Amino acid sequence: SEVSEVSEVSEVSEVSEVEKIEEKLRVLLDSQMTSYEIAKRSGIRVSMVDRYRTGESLIENITLKTAKKLLKIISKNT
Repeated sequence: SEVSEVSEVSEVSEVSEVEKIEEKLRVLLDSQMTSYEIAKRSGIRVSMVDRYRTGESLIENITLKTAKKLLKIISKNT
């Protein structure tokens, strides 16, 4: 049915949007910016930044709250 097709299409586009955000976060965390600077600019703890950088915490498990804070840094730098 048309409804299920629309639902499938929206799921695909949502996944790609999430993947884009995940990639932006990876680029930020892999950047030359120090963990301290990322923490200072975003308001999250240095230890949390370090956990994402080392892979101790996976980016795909990041909370929306933390992702929003990190994405603010990216939007200010572009």
